[in-house]
Amino acid sequence: MTKPTLTVNAKTYLSVAAGFLLVVIFFYSLIKTADWKTVQILGPVQQADKKIDAGITTYQADGLFISSEKLEVLKNQYEVARFKKQHNLEIIQLMNSYYFASTMLLLALSIILGIYVLQISGSGIQSKTHRFKAFFYSILALTTFFGILIQVMNHQENISINKTSFLAYSATQLRIYNYLMTNGQELKETKKVIVGAPEVAREPMPIDDFITSINREINQANNIFLKITHDKIQDYNEILSME
Repeated sequence: MTKPTLTVNAKTYLSVAAGFLLVVIFFYSLIKTADWKTVQILGPVQQADKKIDAGITTYQADGLFISSEKLEVLKNQYEVARFKKQHNLEIIQLMNSYYFASTMLLLALSIILGIYVLQISGSGIQSKTHRFKAFFYSILALTTFFGILIQVMNHQENISINKTSFLAYSATQLRIYNYLMTNGQELKETKKVIVGAPEVAREPMPIDDFITSINREINQANNIFLKITHDKIQDYNEILSME
């Protein structure tokens, strides 16, 4: 009995499938690498946040500067800012990981595609083997896909806008911390008219005014931004024209 053997075409298709699988594995390996590196970079920031969190958590109302009811309101505002900031950070980490992985993979595929194009430029693609054509068109498809993916997912815009909200919430948290630790020595500007000329005076901010200003800051920073732009997908015929 003769042992069954794979045809040349079957071997080619298996090789292409293996190549696609390798690209997927490499893509997710890059995502995990970016996640791991991001955690390392954010380590000092998160340690600093823990210090501030501990200060807010252990702060006790003395009844002179602030009542327990008002303190509870400030602590709730602090927690709201913390949760919203964490949400923005998660989107930043997600977009950063996918942007890094997509960019690195696109770079690698573009280099490989360039090598194939150099080989085609001499004698043309018609003279090449079936396997060569299969790999060339597969790499071309993958390069096009990851190139479009970066445009459609708007990684950089998502990162930038969520970073703005993240920093705004961080500033709000620090402002609450400062207000409590200095017994309300947050100052506000008030305009007073003296002999017909406006002057700016600074006086301690009452707790109710401070709470209102914090609500205003949280409202201004409140932005759940995760944008995907479908209209950046090129026409199918334009993509094929890259050949």
